[in-house]
Amino acid sequence: MTEDIYVHFSDEIPRSIRSCVCRGPGWYDIHISTKLTIEEQRKAYYHELKHIENGDLENDCCVSDAEWSMK
Repeated sequence: MTEDIYVHFSDEIPRSIRSCVCRGPGWYDIHISTKLTIEEQRKAYYHELKHIENGDLENDCCVSDAEWSMK
């Protein structure tokens, strides 16, 4: 199944969070903070894509485990 990826920019995301990704049936939403520089937004986008590629949203692991596995 092909899954769509939608990107949203928001000023409501705290700068400490930077970005996040959510999954629905057949799609992913990547939310990126507008408080970041363009370069930081680009890095945040690719970071969230890695979570999708790694299948982190399919696993029952917690966020800190998923973040640790990407280092």
